[in-house]
Amino acid sequence: MKKKIIQWGLMTVLGLWGMVSFMVLAGEEAPEVCMTLGDFFLIKALAITSFSGCILCGKWLSKKGLLPEINIQED
Repeated sequence: MKKKIIQWGLMTVLGLWGMVSFMVLAGEEAPEVCMTLGDFFLIKALAITSFSGCILCGKWLSKKGLLPEINIQED
């Protein structure tokens, strides 16, 4: 039971991390706030790096067996 709680906790953290990274990557700047082109690209590059880190971390955790098995039944 403790292992399942840890697995789903890690899955939740990975999901939130990926979701926030994707939202920053897909988002646009606010029209009221002036942002230089360099700042814009820096934010997007950091979001891509964060999202890639999330994917790599998820793959590593899956190989170690620290993520829950999700069985999707096909009809």
